[in-house]
Amino acid sequence: MKINFYTLFLICVLSIQAQNRQILFGFDEIPQNLMVNPSAKIHQKYHVSVPMLSGVYANIGISGFTIADLFADDGFDINTKLEGLIQQTSSKDYYTIHQQVEVFNAGFTLNNKNKDYISFGFYEEFDFILYHPKDLVTLFYEGNQDLTKTFNLNHFSLKGELLGVFHVGINRKINSKISIGLRAKLYSSVLNATSRVNHGTFSTFLDENNIYAHRLVNADLEMKISGILNEDNQLVDMDRKSVINRFLASGNMGAGLDFGIDYKVKDNIYIKASLIDLGFIRHVKNTKIYQLNGSYTFDGIGLLFPEGDFIDYWKDFEDEFDNQVSDKTSEGKYTTMRSLKLNTSIGYQFGESSKNNCIRPTIKTFSDEIGLQVFSIFRPKQPQFAATIYYHKYFSKHLQTRVTYTIDDYNTGNIGAGFSSQIGKFNLYATLDNIIGLTNLAKSKNQSFQFGMNLILN
Repeated sequence: MKINFYTLFLICVLSIQAQNRQILFGFDEIPQNLMVNPSAKIHQKYHVSVPMLSGVYANIGISGFTIADLFADDGFDINTKLEGLIQQTSSKDYYTIHQQVEVFNAGFTLNNKNKDYISFGFYEEFDFILYHPKDLVTLFYEGNQDLTKTFNLNHFSLKGELLGVFHVGINRKINSKISIGLRAKLYSSVLNATSRVNHGTFSTFLDENNIYAHRLVNADLEMKISGILNEDNQLVDMDRKSVINRFLASGNMGAGLDFGIDYKVKDNIYIKASLIDLGFIRHVKNTKIYQLNGSYTFDGIGLLFPEGDFIDYWKDFEDEFDNQVSDKTSEGKYTTMRSLKLNTSIGYQFGESSKNNCIRPTIKTFSDEIGLQVFSIFRPKQPQFAATIYYHKYFSKHLQTRVTYTIDDYNTGNIGAGFSSQIGKFNLYATLDNIIGLTNLAKSKNQSFQFGMNLILN
């Protein structure tokens, strides 16, 4: 049975999401809501997270097909199913992995009639996206036997980064209707790999002498990396101390901002919006830039057998290729932009008011809320979008819940849920996305969860 590298590749990248935290956004009883909306309503005097356990976020899934499509016991040969999946997927499909852990998070109210709330902390984040290189996969799996096919090199695009983020933000209540938020971030990139804009084609055809010719046209490929190889092209030190130092101050540093605004249209109608990770990282240490540029046509080697002489055909081929196609490696500096995220929502509150409770004072006095949230993230090729309908229920100061229904690139019926509970000063919250997918993970296209613990004084 033939199972090649492409099969292993599919298994290794079964993680996809768009960093959409539709359950957390607008969940004002959870302090970590400030990380997705700096202008969120404040219901506490201060909060202190439980280190490493205040905000643990991860997601798992895949776009275009499921694990069951490839490995289901349905009587079809795996190679037949693999060929079908190769035809089914397109260059617009993508694979991403996103993971985040808060090391610490805290906040406090300034003594100015509770108008300002300061929050700060540090978190680790890993983000990776690879667009499906359909033509390159087809060439690898099927070869170049189709003489009518031109393979595009621009299908290949990826971005991956591991970084530490220091942040400090302020949430200000302007008046009874408007709250705004601003968060400043300092990024320290541990490692980065970027290959965004690539061009060129490869094709095979019969030339005028009825000989197969292979043509590379206008190839323009580039890969940038930092924090992976040192000056001697050896892997950088990855021991515990070195990695911690690079999370704190790697030398590849950047800055960014988060913005948020909450507007109360009426006593029970709210509009919220936030812009997250408007920033950049400048890579100057342990950088490598690989470039391939040029065109070349290869139509075979004409063998000659001169007496007493030896012809190094392979060396001649290498020299001819190098003369026409430039292959350069440099250690130049480069800049990457963060993946900008946009959240907007409108909510309608109703139900019996509960003005005299300690977790939801007069800022928010309704027991139920329904609304619509729209999310987008700007990726290398094109933005990704998601729309969510939510229902929020306040049972008591000890329990609040939220249920969501999301439509995105992966599902047309993603049901999620979350809760926040406070007993005394201890707060526990958790969110789970795509609950129906848990019944059969092999057929699920995405799964994500988040949980955390905080100490809160209301």
